[in-house]
Amino acid sequence: MRAPANDIIPAKLRDVIAAEYGFEIALPQFLPKGEDAFVYRAQAAGGRQLFIRVEARSQMLENVCAIREAFGLDWVVTALRTRTGRLAAPYLHYTVAVFPFIEGCTAHESGMTPEELAKAGHAIAGLHGSKASIELPRERFANPFANTIRTLQELPANTEAARLFRDTRESVNALSERVEVLSASLRAQDVAMVLTHGDPNLANWIIDPKGRLHLADWGDLGYGPPERDLFAFTPDRFAEFLRSYISAGGTRRLDARIFEFYFDRWRLQDIAEYGERLFKSDQPDEIRHAWAGLRRYLPLREDTRPQFLANVQEALAAIAHC
Repeated sequence: MRAPANDIIPAKLRDVIAAEYGFEIALPQFLPKGEDAFVYRAQAAGGRQLFIRVEARSQMLENVCAIREAFGLDWVVTALRTRTGRLAAPYLHYTVAVFPFIEGCTAHESGMTPEELAKAGHAIAGLHGSKASIELPRERFANPFANTIRTLQELPANTEAARLFRDTRESVNALSERVEVLSASLRAQDVAMVLTHGDPNLANWIIDPKGRLHLADWGDLGYGPPERDLFAFTPDRFAEFLRSYISAGGTRRLDARIFEFYFDRWRLQDIAEYGERLFKSDQPDEIRHAWAGLRRYLPLREDTRPQFLANVQEALAAIAHC
């Protein structure tokens, strides 16, 4: 989030962490990062740096920890345990999780060198090859954003944002209908499911000063087709990434229609989430961020879709025999 929540008081957050984790920290400093959580940095005794996530939704922290330990995936970022062994603590209506602060920058900020891209390909292949037996959500190829978008389209057109939703209703509804058609088609076939992160985009990869990669934000952990994760690496350098992925044991049996589904559904998700945040937030920084995000999608630019699909097809053809 780009602005702190009014009800999260840094001094109170510090007290919760002292009580739950048993160590004193300096006053947490808000970081304007991410889309799903309020995040803070704080220093503990001895100079130890901590990263704190405060959010309403579950991060599946126990499952993430179990996966890291069971399969030796040391690049999986996991939370610290409280004094009672839990991986999170309650605060108001939020969940507080504390992580070691990883020095470095995200791949979104710095980009990835060929070596780092290869490491990411090997990491995702290792995750997909992990035979986990824990209960997790499964990809249903659903469209859970239609109702939110419909509500936004029906708001009184007395603001620029509300008028934008009214004016783009036809094209957005056509996009939603296309997602429904793709959803039905994919649900009707036997799509192989693997263990997936759910959103390994470049902003969730942290590159530390030694060049090691760490993947954070596991809130969408679940079983899905490999394309669910691989979509995050399209379209730029996609064939290069796939070659590393396949060389590490990842499947080359990939379906362009599934990439198409995620491309279209991701646009619907961002339209719904940015739009909802725009109307609900009372924070100027958050409103500006949501507005900028929404205007990347509305009015819809359908010319980006054929190019995306062409790039995916070209990458899939390039790795067909590697």
